[in-house]
Amino acid sequence: MRWVLLLLSGVSFVLGCGILAIAESALHEIEAFILFVCCAVLLAGAAIVSAIEHMTRGLPQPPPKAK
Repeated sequence: MRWVLLLLSGVSFVLGCGILAIAESALHEIEAFILFVCCAVLLAGAAIVSAIEHMTRGLPQPPPKAK
């Protein structure tokens, strides 16, 4: 899950840079900055998922249920 979020974050950042580089109006600039915000949200989500995965590594696994 973390890698999917990181990948989408990178794609969002590259698209935002590309749109900002060829922006012809304020609307294109706003669109690029919205993509930058999406990039930041996805990156923060990846960091949260990574922290949760790191914290759960040390927890004991529950015993299997008997049938």
